[in-house]
Amino acid sequence: MKKVFKVIGISALSLVALLVVAAVVIRFFFKDEAITYRKKIYVELLREGKYAADTLILKPVYCMDDERLAEVKTRFRLDTLFDGTEDVYQKALKIQRFVSDHLPHGNPPQMPERKNAIDLWAFADTSGYHLNCRHHSILMRDMLMSVGIEARYITCLPEDAEDQDCHVVNEIFSPELNKWVMIDSDMDKVVTDMQGVPLSLRELRDKLIADEPYLINGQENKGQHYDMYMAKNSYWYSRHEVSRIDDETGDLLAGDRKIALIPAGFVVESGGTQWLFESSIHTTNPEEFWK
Repeated sequence: MKKVFKVIGISALSLVALLVVAAVVIRFFFKDEAITYRKKIYVELLREGKYAADTLILKPVYCMDDERLAEVKTRFRLDTLFDGTEDVYQKALKIQRFVSDHLPHGNPPQMPERKNAIDLWAFADTSGYHLNCRHHSILMRDMLMSVGIEARYITCLPEDAEDQDCHVVNEIFSPELNKWVMIDSDMDKVVTDMQGVPLSLRELRDKLIADEPYLINGQENKGQHYDMYMAKNSYWYSRHEVSRIDDETGDLLAGDRKIALIPAGFVVESGGTQWLFESSIHTTNPEEFWK
């Protein structure tokens, strides 16, 4: 009888091992197919989510003259990153490189009390924790504005209210291109069209819907995890109307509003993003939101 149980045990363990190996093999060899399949689902949601005109008027403000920004610029010696030949976008990329090289992505088990570039960097240094995408984007926004670049951070969210894995990235205004363009220091990504012209979040969403190719860090988007990830997290967005240092330290600052761009008829009644949805003023008009 013991031999029978032993044989059964060995057989069961062998079966489990075989299933594990099979799962690893399937995941490795069919990774691209899985990413493509999931992206199709997310893109179909984007196509179904229609925008509409409404009456909300935004008056975005970028507080570039805050004296605390001068402290940020000095503290990180940001002027030493430039040689004087860069345009605004190139300056932003150098700051992104600086941040990405020094601050890896992480999800800290505790949140820093003060959320500005100096205190966030100190939190990462002293706690041993890495910063998440929101912290990265707040820190980046402060650094960018400290060198005179209009910048904001945008929360990018999925349609599924139970999915708490949203993403936060920066946009900067490029005078040379006369438009907003996206940068992602947390995942160390830049997105451009096929000619290398940087894209805004709005343009990225349009390309996802139209199934048009674009570049992620110089490589075509097809089959890349980041492509699928941004398709998932481009269903609705949230931003501050006033971009100002310490705008997420404590309560909402005077004169500021959180604005959410949502497809017409979309509601969040539960889940991890309910608080953001309910604390935001909603618009279905992309022309106002992306000002």
